[in-house]
Amino acid sequence: RTADVPKAVADIIASKTFDWGTICASEQAIVCDLPVKAQVLDELKKRGAHFVTGDDKAKLERFAVPGGRLNPAVVGKSPQVIGQLAGFAVPPTATVLIAELTGVGRDHPLSVEKLSPILAFYTTDGWEAGCERCMEILNLGGVGHSLVIHTKDDAVALEFGLKKPAFRILVNTPATQGAIGYTTGLAPAMTLGCGTWGGSITSDNLTPMHLLNIKRLAYEVRSLADRANDYPKPVGVDAPAAAPVRPAAAPATSAPKTRFLPYGGASSAPKPAAPSISAGPYGGSYNRVVPTSPSASPSADSAKSGGRNWMDEIDSRIRAKALPPPVTFPNVPVEPKKVQGINPTGTNAEQAAKNPSYHPVGTTNGPTGTTSRPTNGGSSARFVPYTAAQQPVASPNAPSIGVPPKTTIPTPDMPHAVVPPAPQPAPAAAPVVASAVIANPGGGSLNESAIGDLIARFRK
Repeated sequence: RTADVPKAVADIIASKTFDWGTICASEQAIVCDLPVKAQVLDELKKRGAHFVTGDDKAKLERFAVPGGRLNPAVVGKSPQVIGQLAGFAVPPTATVLIAELTGVGRDHPLSVEKLSPILAFYTTDGWEAGCERCMEILNLGGVGHSLVIHTKDDAVALEFGLKKPAFRILVNTPATQGAIGYTTGLAPAMTLGCGTWGGSITSDNLTPMHLLNIKRLAYEVRSLADRANDYPKPVGVDAPAAAPVRPAAAPATSAPKTRFLPYGGASSAPKPAAPSISAGPYGGSYNRVVPTSPSASPSADSAKSGGRNWMDEIDSRIRAKALPPPVTFPNVPVEPKKVQGINPTGTNAEQAAKNPSYHPVGTTNGPTGTTSRPTNGGSSARFVPYTAAQQPVASPNAPSIGVPPKTTIPTPDMPHAVVPPAPQPAPAAAPVVASAVIANPGGGSLNESAIGDLIARFRK
């Protein structure tokens, strides 16, 4: 009742006759407020609308929407062609066909989307009732698409815009030309998205910008090193002591701090120092940032609030997922066994220095002190010891744990390499079999059988 009726009717006719209603955004129904119904009908007739009633309406329903589905034969056809195909006469001056309906749904075939110059006509009393009727029509076959409101009341237009399940709410304009951007500020497009409400990937008017591949070069604006103290500590590895921190200079009061800028930008905040890396037990390194400043702790705002803020919590979770899992070694308590003078807590080099004839495992062959590995089919893995002459000095990079790395060749850093048993001819002299015992930093010691079980577990 607040609409400019002559303009509104002219817009509807211009929209529905454009390409004979094949544009999906064109009007499918007119919902008219009761106080202006007579004026609207009079304007429609002036502009060539032909109202279909009685038997002609039934024929149109059967032909245009047989079985509740739109007949493709009516799409894009003129009113005269549709009337001829349906079996009733249409004046040559007719611009659109209009049928008055009282409901929406399967019992009212012409309430569906028609993609032709056929319009349903509804009458409601009050804009609130008209709002509900529009929602019924949209939910039947146009959810997420388009709707037009003709009114001079901005509050009514706003309520329609907020409550209607459509992504294009047009005000006082033809639906076809407005939705495709010709009479509005919308992006010019003939493909209109219905959003997730209508099962589409977007609610926009589809333009070439939606088809571009965009490459982006992104600089870091917030470093993980800013919260270095939140990093989890690997099991069994002590972090090196933090370097002494030089007191930071007081910030200038004239220049405010700008935090989220790439390095090289105009920021008064100091550039964070490069993180240091802690070494692992095998000479490698853990991906662990060692804090270089006690100031790299949760923010003061977080401390004031009595706990970490949400940004600190996100930082902590990201680091926990980014770091490798902590490494632990099983502790197998086994009683140490001394055989042929082997010291569970010493090295072969130390024993050889005390006793030149000392050989940990195997048989002695003459004064040269060479050794041969004993054969034992029951062992899954054995140690190949060096003689006193071959025994190198312990390297500072040697592993500090009792389980050597998986290898098949002894190295200066790892003289006792674990190798699988290989078939060898039995030696002439009876071999002297000894149980090798190595130190276990976790407590106790590991004999040969326990080592085999441990290696099998590691491999598994």
